[in-house]
Amino acid sequence: MNAAEQKAEITTALTIGKFDGFHLGHRILLDDIINESRSKGYRAICLKIKTDEDSIFTEIDDEFFFYNFLEEADISLDYLNLEDICTMTAEEFVRDILVYKYNVKYISVGQDFRFGAKRSGDVSILQQLGEKYGFECNIHEKLSQGGEIVSSSLIRKYLSEGCINKANELLGRNYSILGDVEPGLQLGRTFGYPTINVGYEHNRLLPRFGVYSSNVYIFHEGGTPELYRGVTNIGIRPSIDDGEVPTVETFMLDYSGEEIYAKRVLLELEHFIRPEMRFDSIDELTKQIALDIESVKTRL
Repeated sequence: MNAAEQKAEITTALTIGKFDGFHLGHRILLDDIINESRSKGYRAICLKIKTDEDSIFTEIDDEFFFYNFLEEADISLDYLNLEDICTMTAEEFVRDILVYKYNVKYISVGQDFRFGAKRSGDVSILQQLGEKYGFECNIHEKLSQGGEIVSSSLIRKYLSEGCINKANELLGRNYSILGDVEPGLQLGRTFGYPTINVGYEHNRLLPRFGVYSSNVYIFHEGGTPELYRGVTNIGIRPSIDDGEVPTVETFMLDYSGEEIYAKRVLLELEHFIRPEMRFDSIDELTKQIALDIESVKTRL
C-alpha cells in the first residue's frame, strides 16, 4: 500500500518547527492553529523536528512549559526526526508527511520556514503545493518586540548579558531552571543563610553568573506546588572554592519547613541583582548576602 492509500481520515491544522527556546514567536503559531482547529473542527497538531543539536536552554525545563501549553490547549504533539525527512524533495515531504500522514487542511508557519532536501522548499513553494493538494497556508512575518526580532539567538544574547527582564519578555514567561534539590557543601547554614542546590543539565545554557531574584516552586507528589520568593546565585563561588562546575543555589525567604532534598523545584529568574563577585572574607560575603536579600525584598 503506498502513501496515497494511507491518507489519514482526521483533518488537521498544524504547525511545524524545532520549537527550541519556547518563546512568543512560537506562541503565535500555536495560537493560530488552536483558533483554526476550534472554528473548523480540525485536530490541532504540533510537529516538532528533532535534531542532534543541543537545545539552547535545556530539554527538561524548556519542554516543561512547552508540554504544559500544548496539554492545556489540547494540541497533539508528534515528532519528526530530521534524518528521516532530510532526503525528501519538497513535494515528497508535503505529499507524504503533511497530506497523506496528517491530512492537513491548514498549516501555520513563519516566513523563513524551509523544508525538503537541502532546504529546497520555501513558503512560496508551500503555498503552491497547498493549492495543488488542497490545504491553506498562513505565513507569519517575524515577530518584533521593542524594535527587535524575537528569536532564540537574541534570547541567548540577553541571557549571557544578564538582561533577564528582556529575555523574559521575549520568552513570554520567566526563564526557568527545573531540577531536583541536591546535597551541597551546606556552608550557607554556617553563616545563617541556608540554601538549596538545584541540579541541572550541565550542557545547558546558564545566564550570566550572578545573583537574581527568583520564584521558587516546590513540587510535592499529588499536590499543588508551594511558592516562595528566593535569592538565587549562579556561578562558580569564587569566594568559596572556585568550582569548575557552576552551581545554582537559592536562599528561600521565609521558608522554615522540612529538608527538601530530592524534591523537584522550578526556579523562575525575575531580576538581575548583581554580577558574581569575589570577597576577601566570609564576613564580607555574609554582609553582601544580607544586602542581596534586602534588594530582593524591596521588589516584593
